[in-house]
Amino acid sequence: MVGILAFLSFLAAAGFAGYSKVIKRVKEKQAKQEALAELEQLSKEQSQTLRKELDETGGLSSSSEGPLDKLRQALKKSGTGTDGDAAAARAAVTWIEKIGEASQRFEEASAKLGDPAVMDAATLKSKKDIAHRRTVVRDFIAANQELAEVFQNSEPDLNTNLRAEGVPPGKLPPMAKGFFDSLRQQNPIVQKIREQDTAYAGILLQWLDLVETEWGSWTVENDELTFSNQAANESHGKFLADLEAIGAVQEEAQRQMLELQEKNQ
Repeated sequence: MVGILAFLSFLAAAGFAGYSKVIKRVKEKQAKQEALAELEQLSKEQSQTLRKELDETGGLSSSSEGPLDKLRQALKKSGTGTDGDAAAARAAVTWIEKIGEASQRFEEASAKLGDPAVMDAATLKSKKDIAHRRTVVRDFIAANQELAEVFQNSEPDLNTNLRAEGVPPGKLPPMAKGFFDSLRQQNPIVQKIREQDTAYAGILLQWLDLVETEWGSWTVENDELTFSNQAANESHGKFLADLEAIGAVQEEAQRQMLELQEKNQ
């Protein structure tokens, strides 16, 4: 299920799509050229990297730590000053740090799904292994929910950060408006991904229930799991088909996000 796991965090794309629109608005206010150039270059490089990876592998990697750190540093440079856009940049840094913390926990939970792979029946030696993997999946569900909530609450969180920087709600600077425009475009796609991850984890839990119920009545030969119970075989086959369908939805969402980023450059 590499194609599914490749896009679990989604932040590699979601954290950057639409930032070129912010850049254009900052230009209108003649922000510092050095910081502006860095943001612009960052947006282009991220778009090129994501396009290459998506075209070559059919999925995007789950690591967001590097891209988020680069964005955070670039925004910190933009945040030096006293004008509204500088305040918006500082507010965005605080928000991005929150994304980074949730993303890190999500990526750690995602990695555990494959170490060992939850659906690798050949490495299940006892029902204790099933219980452990069930815990791993539930931890992933919790991390996924936390990440979803970070994005769901992005606008009120940014507004809170802006007020802390002395920016009144009715007088948003161009950079802040750019952030909100980007978020409103991204969030429906981000939430679709999060929903698919929840569905993905739900199938994993159902599969674990199945192999536990049928314990002693299945075998693995040539990496193929076979149950002595035909109904169990059919359930297993349906789980695999459902996971494939989720993978297709995930890949389409990746393409939508990348196209949004490229459109806004």
